Amino acid sequence: MNSTGNDDDHYNNDNNDVHSADGDDGGDGDNDGDDDDDNDDKDEEEIDDSNDDDNNDNGDDDDDDDDDDDDDDDDDGDDQFSFRLRNKILLVSLVLVLLAERTGALVVIVVVVVVVVVVVVVVVVMIVVVVVVVVVVVVVVVVVEVVVVVVVVVAVVGTAGESCTNNVEG
Repeated sequence: MNSTGNDDDHYNNDNNDVHSADGDDGGDGDNDGDDDDDNDDKDEEEIDDSNDDDNNDNGDDDDDDDDDDDDDDDDDGDDQFSFRLRNKILLVSLVLVLLAERTGALVVIVVVVVVVVVVVVVVVVMIVVVVVVVVVVVVVVVVVEVVVVVVVVVAVVGTAGESCTNNVEG
């Protein structure tokens, strides 16, 4: 206390830590809880440097691309198709569960299942028809090519044979 009876220092009544009015409490000033002059806190440079390593940070600090999907470019279409098919099946299942829970109507569920089965059967039949048509077209083209080659070979051999016999006789 000074001569007027006022405290120049502010203090906390809970633990009687004295803090002076000018902010100097006698510590080292780094707010790490000890009074030594070494700074145990992270420097701002270290914090800034740790964020500059990789902007697309996926848990590592290296700059290499961690995509494993680039290995199989051929299968991307198949994977996408199976993913979409699985999502559609899950969506139909969800709709069925919601309908059963909301309405309790078994008839609605049976109708939806029948419609889905009919659609699947129609799609499978269309695929089979397309495959059969493609196979028939390929077989017809191959047979026509073989017949044309045989006719040409017979014609060439027959013409060559006639010219040889004409030379011998003449």
